[in-house]
Amino acid sequence: MIPRVIGKNILVKKIEKETIKNGLIIPPSAHEETITCAIVSVGSECKEVTIGNTVLLMGYRGLAITHDEVKYILTKEEDILAII
Repeated sequence: MIPRVIGKNILVKKIEKETIKNGLIIPPSAHEETITCAIVSVGSECKEVTIGNTVLLMGYRGLAITHDEVKYILTKEEDILAII
């Protein structure tokens, strides 16, 4: 079961691939500062994103958590750089 987040928080799971489904290629040098993630849970106050969106986040933001042996990042909607 995926944790439910509240407010303007989002829960994401890091995507390890260099190329994502729409063909956008994120070069390895960009991975040092940004990460590509899939949104798995959104708070009720989030307006721009929904579950299933793929987003680009700052790499050093958020809180790394593990739930049921799955690694997630808990962060705020405002930390999203782009929906891709």
